[in-house]
Amino acid sequence: MDSGINNPTQRYALLVLRTLQFLTALWGIAFLLASQYLILHPTLHIISPFSFGNSSVRLRPSSNSTTSSDAFNLPSDQQEISGDPTRFHLNPNWDRNAPPTTRVYNWTVSERWAKPGHFAKRMVVVNGISPGPTIEANFGDTIIVNVVNKLENATAIHWHGQYQNGTNFYDGTVGITQCGIPPNGEMTYNFTVQNVGTYWWHGHFSTQRADGLIGAMVLHSPTEPALTTIPYDGDLVLVLSDMYNTFSEDLRWRYLRYGTGIDGQPGDEPVPDGGSINGISQAACHFRPATNSILPERRRGVARSTDTRRRGDTSRLVYPNKDPKRGPAHQLDQPVIPENNTCVWDLKGDDRIEEKDLHDRFATFDGLKPGGTYRLRLINSGNVAGIYFSIDNHPLTIVEADGVSVEPRTVNEIFVAVAQRYSVIVKLDQKPASYWIRSTLQELMLRYMPPHLNITTFGLLKYEGAPQTPSLLERGMHNSDPLQRRPKRGERDVKQPNLLGDLVPLPKKSAPLADQKIQVSVSMQYTAEGNYLSFFNSTSWGPLQDTTTLFETQSSLSYSTSTPSIPTSSYSDIYQLTISSSTIQTIDLIINNYDDGDHPFHLHGHTFFIMTTGQGRYMRPEVAQKFQISAEPYVTDEDYKQFGLSKPKWENPMRRDTIVVPAFSFAVLRIVTDNPGLWAFHCHIDWHLESGLMMQFANLHGLDKLKIPQELHDMCKPAKRQGS
Repeated sequence: MDSGINNPTQRYALLVLRTLQFLTALWGIAFLLASQYLILHPTLHIISPFSFGNSSVRLRPSSNSTTSSDAFNLPSDQQEISGDPTRFHLNPNWDRNAPPTTRVYNWTVSERWAKPGHFAKRMVVVNGISPGPTIEANFGDTIIVNVVNKLENATAIHWHGQYQNGTNFYDGTVGITQCGIPPNGEMTYNFTVQNVGTYWWHGHFSTQRADGLIGAMVLHSPTEPALTTIPYDGDLVLVLSDMYNTFSEDLRWRYLRYGTGIDGQPGDEPVPDGGSINGISQAACHFRPATNSILPERRRGVARSTDTRRRGDTSRLVYPNKDPKRGPAHQLDQPVIPENNTCVWDLKGDDRIEEKDLHDRFATFDGLKPGGTYRLRLINSGNVAGIYFSIDNHPLTIVEADGVSVEPRTVNEIFVAVAQRYSVIVKLDQKPASYWIRSTLQELMLRYMPPHLNITTFGLLKYEGAPQTPSLLERGMHNSDPLQRRPKRGERDVKQPNLLGDLVPLPKKSAPLADQKIQVSVSMQYTAEGNYLSFFNSTSWGPLQDTTTLFETQSSLSYSTSTPSIPTSSYSDIYQLTISSSTIQTIDLIINNYDDGDHPFHLHGHTFFIMTTGQGRYMRPEVAQKFQISAEPYVTDEDYKQFGLSKPKWENPMRRDTIVVPAFSFAVLRIVTDNPGLWAFHCHIDWHLESGLMMQFANLHGLDKLKIPQELHDMCKPAKRQGS
């Protein structure tokens, strides 16, 4: 005690003060230890209501979430988790002219530890593999998929791009068309193929898609060769994706909660560790740094009007010092590598990779005949990043986009946004060899650039009889370093073309005139409760309890002849934005994106016309002219004659089911509400969907005639959802 204080009262006060200081320090240490434990075991502590298809189903930690190596059932290499690589070579003898038939699939959805790259991670798989089984069928076929859920959480399968006309209840959207399939539960999807082209299926509950619940759908018809316009000898499927070393649920809650964030910044989407092609990855073996080790100084929603920096701007990132003996500071949230498992590639001090066992580490398409022509079906099944796709020395001729055939357009590189699909024709007219396939993540969508990020995933296109190792390397790479994983953006030979303006759909189809225009704005904000949510106008989507919007809407139609009330409230009194039409109408949906990131928007059950896009906020043409701005981007329909423009865009506008609306930009989509049901319209970035960036179209005409199977109603009962 301070000897200079003689007053008993002062000495007592000092004693109390130092006692409080000691207790405060002790509490701080306890809080720090608890927070570190929370980071290491996030799924045990925090549950967000916004990811549940039915709010009584809670995300639970896996019984396998242990660090013991005994818990792992690891494959010996990537091929076991991705399955037989020849399954991505479609049947060359497929009969497009066969009469309609019924195709039955039996799927078991489960969780397993796997090694898609050079790390062990928890994954959600179908029949033990990811990507799951490919569905191949003809127009008019009946698809029956029996799904058994062996997860500890609910699940559902969405058939991306399928019209589901008459079977809206099999669309697979938890909270809108069905409740989740409960643990140990079963469900049968049964629908008729009404589309032709390249599609895919994926999980539509929480972030299961990010953990591997994905697969391809290829749908044929007798008209396919004529619409493709270029004959081809073989048909290949490439499921492209970004990939996280960490189980998505361990990232999801931190993204949604203010003050926790990923790598230091709330609102920054988790950055992938790499990518994959057909389930095979080359993501690095070292792991994401801990929270606060990388500090982007920009926060979403702060000073947006003056902050001109964009995603991927690394000029002001602060990187932590590393202890070479311990690796990145505080290696938290890392996938656990069993003691008997080591990385296949040696990371050298200069971040180069030792080239060994090369043939085992890439998605390889071999046995391709020199002089042959091949159709490559590209599917971006990723979660946050668009993908730049190219093949060394081989131009790509685009013939399909999102199931819509297009006039051939040749490029050296193509950009595939999240959830989009393209078919490209590749002519094998080069010297017989092995050539690099390159799938590079879109840096613009990455909020920060971790030093370990594997930005480019490689595959191999191998001519028949050619050596395995590619002989041609990217310019700027040394022969001793063929696997450098960060090609510079400026080294690309060709910039991404304006595909919206360049692609011409086949067959030609005029867009009907619009009956009404509806504007929605996109933003991302923090709530008073400390959650980080996404908004259409002032609404953020959340699921109803014990039911779906489809069930509630049809129920109201059954006892009322007036316009039914669409459910608008959901969990935590968050309102759902629903565009309702009681008759078939043509609606211009005007999307103003006020966010500083791009958003790939997908509409279920429809193909829409893309009428126009532009930078800034949409405005009427007369307003644009008033401010001496070209009125062209804002003009639709009747405005053409008024403003003296010669080419109406409704003659043959591009059609698709997924469109990217760039940051601070707008798009006008023309939608015909001719498909009865409740249909989701949402951002296809998993993190944004989880935070509420979804709205609905309620096409009420004919809705009362939908015969919803009783098993779907039963799945919404609490006893069923709890797996009893």
